[in-house]
Amino acid sequence: MPTFEQVLNGYSKSVHCILAVMLLVLLPLTVASPSLSAAQDTLIVSGFVWYDDNLNGIPDGGEELAAATVKVFSGTYGSQGRQPHVVTTTSSGTDGRYTVAFSRPSETPIFLEARAIRPGFPTRSELDYNYIVTTRALDFSRTATLSVNLGLRPGFPFYPRPLDYPIPNGHFFTQMVYPQRGPGYSITDDAVAPFWSEFQHLGEVPLLGYPASRRFLWGGFVSQVMQRQVFQWRPEAGQVYFVNVFDELSRAGKDPWLLAFRQVPPPFDTSTDKGLPWEEVVGRHLALLDADPAIKARYFADPDPIAHFGLPMSYGDFGNVFVIRGQRAVLQHWKVETPWAHAGDVTIANGGDIAIEAGLIPPPATLPEPPPG
Repeated sequence: MPTFEQVLNGYSKSVHCILAVMLLVLLPLTVASPSLSAAQDTLIVSGFVWYDDNLNGIPDGGEELAAATVKVFSGTYGSQGRQPHVVTTTSSGTDGRYTVAFSRPSETPIFLEARAIRPGFPTRSELDYNYIVTTRALDFSRTATLSVNLGLRPGFPFYPRPLDYPIPNGHFFTQMVYPQRGPGYSITDDAVAPFWSEFQHLGEVPLLGYPASRRFLWGGFVSQVMQRQVFQWRPEAGQVYFVNVFDELSRAGKDPWLLAFRQVPPPFDTSTDKGLPWEEVVGRHLALLDADPAIKARYFADPDPIAHFGLPMSYGDFGNVFVIRGQRAVLQHWKVETPWAHAGDVTIANGGDIAIEAGLIPPPATLPEPPPG
């Protein structure tokens, strides 16, 4: 792995204007996903399905087991009509149990959906379910076998609410929970942290994305995940700080997972930053953007790029895409046509979404909240 000294060798080190730092010598990093053994290429998921009547994500006494259709999906929704595709389908028996085995798909994330028509409950003729649940991304980075229990929740017929709506001292969003218009995540102001006020001040959905977790404690600070950022309330400063999600992923040992499954290069060695003035540190990192002019243009098109993306930390050429890793987001310049981007497009991989997918966020924090009232 190149050091910053190697990557920046030959750069102009003038700090009179940070944006004038020019990259004179490029040392592109070409990285390939580590190979997987044949045994790891077959994945197995098993568990049971039940009707989660109280929406708490836990099978409680008295809640019925469910005979349901269980589907394995891979991929994500995105621009240009990108959608996940069905890898395989199975069914749970009358005892609610299911097992499904499938070949590791080329796309991530991998997730499950279970749906059923519960007798005696309202439904719609155009739908093949009245109860449904979709899981978060499944983590097969360390194992090829997972146990996943699926708690079905009432589907669309039960939720005549809008996608998001005001609540006392805040707002309730259902966009990140499927089916929508039911459970979701609230952003509120209270005596501990005025997250709703900060959310509005910092740009709301266009700059932050939708909330994707409840509040939780992380490193001793009250935190909450948005799609693009992770909020952390800092009482000593009286404001929200954005977490450097990709730095935290490195500390958690997730760099191999990011490389193998998200085409995110590991960070370069930044030890030579120590002892330098902040302006020079910023200049050295911003110089990495010269490795890809299209990404550089997208980075500086943002109204506050360092706040939203963090400093650039590394780059990598994966053949189909050139990637620059920031502290808070990843910028991707696609070289080929894909279902979600045209050749030449620059897309953003959101830090909050990836933190959840990689297992960095405690699972209880991502459990949706019941709709208010």
